[in-house]
Amino acid sequence: MKKILPVLLLITILFSCKKNQGPQPATTNPNATLLVGKWVYTQDTVKVYENGVVTGIFTDGGGVKFDGTFFEQFDKNGGGLTQGPTDFASKYTYTIDGNIITAIHQKQVIQGYTTAAVTKTYTIKFISSSKMVLYNENFTPPGATDKITEISYFIKE
Repeated sequence: MKKILPVLLLITILFSCKKNQGPQPATTNPNATLLVGKWVYTQDTVKVYENGVVTGIFTDGGGVKFDGTFFEQFDKNGGGLTQGPTDFASKYTYTIDGNIITAIHQKQVIQGYTTAAVTKTYTIKFISSSKMVLYNENFTPPGATDKITEISYFIKE
C-alpha cells in the first residue's frame, strides 16, 4: 500500500494539471469573411472640398453606368481588383482590421497611362452577405490640393 500511494499521487497530479494548448487561433474577423467576393457598384457619391467647403457633389460616378461592369473583387489571400466599365482594371493588395480596409495600389500602367502608387483607407459602414457600403474620407488624388470624400454602395454578385 505504501508503494501504491506515491504512484496514485503522481498520477493524480499529472492528470489534474491543465495542459498547455499552445497559442489559440485568432478570432476570425467577420468583416473579412463577408468581404471576400465580387462587389458590384450600385451608386457612388463623391464630394469635393476646397479649404473645407464643399465645391462639388457627384452622384453618378463621373458618368459611370452602374450596369454591373464596375466592381471590386476582394480575394481571400489579400489581393484585390477594381474593374471599370471601359476595360479599366487596377490590381491592388489589401488588409482588413475590424471595419478598416487598407488598399495598397502599386504604380501601374493602365490603358497606356501610368498611375501613381497610392494607399487608400476605406471604412466599412455596412456589410452583409449581399450589400456593402464603403466610405473613403480624406482621399486626395496625387498632385491635388483639394480633399475628396467618397461613399460607395455595392451588391454582392
